Amino acid sequence: MNSPPAAANTPQREAAEAAADRLGAAAEDEEAAADTERAARRRHAEEAAGLEALQEAVGAEAQEVMRQLRETEDGIDGLVREAEAARTAQHSAIAGAAAAEARRTAAAEAGLVAAAEEKDTARGLHPYAARELLDILRCPPGLAWPAREADWAGEALPSAVVAVHEAILTATRDLTPTETSLKQSVTRLTKALDDLQAQLAAAGQDYRPEWDGSDGIILVRVADEEGPLPVAAFAQKISAHRRDQAQLLSESEQRILEDALLTRLAQQIHDRTVDARDLIRRMNTDMRRRTMSSGTTVGVSWLLADHLDDEQRAVCALLDADVARLGPEGLARVRTHFAAQIKTARARHRDQPYRELLAEVLDYRR
Repeated sequence: MNSPPAAANTPQREAAEAAADRLGAAAEDEEAAADTERAARRRHAEEAAGLEALQEAVGAEAQEVMRQLRETEDGIDGLVREAEAARTAQHSAIAGAAAAEARRTAAAEAGLVAAAEEKDTARGLHPYAARELLDILRCPPGLAWPAREADWAGEALPSAVVAVHEAILTATRDLTPTETSLKQSVTRLTKALDDLQAQLAAAGQDYRPEWDGSDGIILVRVADEEGPLPVAAFAQKISAHRRDQAQLLSESEQRILEDALLTRLAQQIHDRTVDARDLIRRMNTDMRRRTMSSGTTVGVSWLLADHLDDEQRAVCALLDADVARLGPEGLARVRTHFAAQIKTARARHRDQPYRELLAEVLDYRR
């Protein structure tokens, strides 16, 4: 067997020598460490002996100091933990305060927005604060809407607005409107407005009704020679005027006035009756002169209605008489008849206007 060449063994020898050197160095280090350990043990033993001797020398007083020292250290550790907990609580409190401030700011902003919206909503109540409407709702007197814009300054609503709102709520608390009832109310209101316009037109005066519902409330006014008035105020004005006229015109004055009027009216009715009779007589004559294609003739005549009583027939006979035959006694009887008819009609229709009543009673065509 051939042996390896010398060049191949050189690295191995170098490695073995290096390992041997390291091993020697390690042995030396181990010996030095052992010496150091032995020295340290001797110092420890000496220090332990010294400490034991010191403890024995100091005695119970040193142990008390050591105990207090340990307690102090334990207290310091506890204080450190408490300080740490306090810092944690402080951070939590700061975070909570910041969150509370954010919530307060948000609530304040929301309150301002709500107050502004409340004012805008409250301003929509203005049409309902009209005095005539408050009177219809039987709200207490003294309520008034703020007249100045400065009254709306500040976050709170003006006290006058609050008073109007509470009064309307009190007046309408028991009302429970439905869609059907609202439609029925609109229908009744429309019919009432038509009736009002017809009645005012029939009065023969320059009364001009007008209404406006642009604010959601139909406000009716009646204009006369003094200008427009709410319908309630106009009714009060007419009622007061009628009372004044009634006070000025006593029953005796009414009777005298009626006698004077009826005397003239009786004469006028007689004249018109005679004219109507003559007109019908001429028409009858003309119509009977003309023969129809069938050979017949047609005429007209003045006849009394079948439902007339004896008194009415007697008066009609007087009205049918010539002017020369009527005389003062005939006029007096005609006047007495119509006065009785007016009295009966007034007792039967107390709410009918006097002018309409006279026009109905004195209609000679009936």
